[in-house]
Amino acid sequence: MSEIRSCTVESFLAEVASASPTPGGGSVAAFCAAAAAGLALMVCAIGSNKGENSSLRGLIVRFERLKETFLDFADQDAEAYNAVMEAYRLPRNTNTRFEAIDVALRHAAEVPLAVAKHCLELMELLVQLASLGSRSCISDIGVAALLGKAAFDGALLNVEINLAAMKDNKVVAQITARKHDTLTRGADLAEQALSCVRERMKS
Repeated sequence: MSEIRSCTVESFLAEVASASPTPGGGSVAAFCAAAAAGLALMVCAIGSNKGENSSLRGLIVRFERLKETFLDFADQDAEAYNAVMEAYRLPRNTNTRFEAIDVALRHAAEVPLAVAKHCLELMELLVQLASLGSRSCISDIGVAALLGKAAFDGALLNVEINLAAMKDNKVVAQITARKHDTLTRGADLAEQALSCVRERMKS
């Protein structure tokens, strides 16, 4: 698979639609988060060009960093899944194989968990942007919030599927606890952003 940032949209979707398991749902979730950050950057750029709010310029740097980070995660997720598949191909009924599978699964769970955590930052910034951005772009902020929430939920789903296959119960419990903490915050932040968007659409 080519690096996602170097793919055209058409070629990326073709790879997603192919019989290859990567890029899969985890990569697509990260890509959605990158798209959400891109929409936020558009809103910031439009507002900054109009001189509407100097605070928007400060958000640009943070949204740009998130966009690039999510693109990196999209590639990392595919690499992590490929490592899981390689571990499963090791000779059966050996301790080396069992250990390699659990190590690979742990990494495959950590990557989407990191995506979800960065989605929290994304949605925190979208809450700010929803009150600062131009009203003419308010629906774009809403779409960014919906994409961010979809990316968040999708990332956590990928955490769950990898944890379900792991044998190390201690590690599973640790990652599960972190996932639950992240889950609660994400639902609240997404609703805050969307509530602000809906209120500004009415005004």
